[in-house]
Amino acid sequence: MKRGQQHKTAGTTITTTSPRRSVTEPVMTHSRNHSGPNTNNANSSTITTLPSVRERGKTLKLGALWIEKTGTSRRFKNRFCLITTHCELEYYAKQEDMTEHKTKDVIVDLDKCDIDVTVADKRQPFMWAIHTARSPSSLLDSSTLKQSQQGAGSMQRYLLATETEQEKTNWVLEIIKLRSVQDIVTGLVPHQHLGYYAINALSNIASGRQEDRKIEIVKTGGHLCMLRFLKKTQDEQLHQAIMYSFYQLAQKDENKAEIGRTSLSKLRRIAFAINTTPQYEYMRDNAFKSIAACSSLAQNQKLIVEAEMMELLCNFVQKEKPESQKASVLIILANCATEYKYARQMKHIWEELIAIVETSTKDSQLIEHALHVIANCSLHPKIFRRQGELRLRPIIATLVQQLTADSTTHTKQYIVQIL
Repeated sequence: MKRGQQHKTAGTTITTTSPRRSVTEPVMTHSRNHSGPNTNNANSSTITTLPSVRERGKTLKLGALWIEKTGTSRRFKNRFCLITTHCELEYYAKQEDMTEHKTKDVIVDLDKCDIDVTVADKRQPFMWAIHTARSPSSLLDSSTLKQSQQGAGSMQRYLLATETEQEKTNWVLEIIKLRSVQDIVTGLVPHQHLGYYAINALSNIASGRQEDRKIEIVKTGGHLCMLRFLKKTQDEQLHQAIMYSFYQLAQKDENKAEIGRTSLSKLRRIAFAINTTPQYEYMRDNAFKSIAACSSLAQNQKLIVEAEMMELLCNFVQKEKPESQKASVLIILANCATEYKYARQMKHIWEELIAIVETSTKDSQLIEHALHVIANCSLHPKIFRRQGELRLRPIIATLVQQLTADSTTHTKQYIVQIL
């Protein structure tokens, strides 16, 4: 079949082109003389430069998919596919064709497409469907531009399949993440069948590198959707992913006030829940880290106290707990200790703080955080003198002797502040 030739299958006109070329680039002419064009030389010939291949977006995901072939046979063919930042899924007969842009087809507008993950077919167990606009012929060949404009409103259904359920999830997630955060939160999270994928997508975005989208998740209430979904699924891996990504959101200064206002009580329940399974300890760890990140704001310190969390935090320090969790608790207490009225509530843990400084190994992060609490309490002389100034001085003097080049700047700063 020649380039530009058309054939019809199952009511759909397909234009074959090989390779796809731009229709907007001008034709450049050059003379044989490399020093520049010579208009006086009648024997000079011109060379026509063919238009370049349409620029492909940055690749977000690539791999093999089974795609149902259009036409009467409707067989599934194994294709090499890639999703790009242009919100398109290009697929090729084989991987080598990708470098030459020998596309079999392009599925466009993935950020607006409808996804059906419930479609079933005995030929392919791990399958889903995409409903989107037909691939724009104007991007393929100028001869079919008029035809593309005539069928602009039509929708095309694509059936795609993978070898495993996890691969299917990964591809669907990558497509969903092309949408705006607002669309994911309001349009997909409430969806009966796509809610699971939408929460996974929000978790992926929150753990990613696009800082503006992390802020958008909190502005649109996506962080609350993530916490609520913990009760809707028994998937422990998703539980852990949600709590880890929530901690990533809490570290953004722009998110701390809103997370503190809307989520501290929920984080408190997760952090102090009576559940000691190893899987839950990971969730607890990230809940404490999230609270610690938010506690740097004075308004959130007030909310922590109002939530009656101070006594729970002080009791936590006095128990045998994982070091990472105890470190987060000490960060919360240190941030709250800048206020006299909050520092007073820590008087019964002074012995424990001194014991941490005195007995922990030199490389323990607990020493730094315990010193942080003590240093902030030392801002209030009335509390500091009463609770342990005399006991602390010889311990601090010993620490000063042990300081090395590896000691953190914060540790040195806290020691100076206490002295």
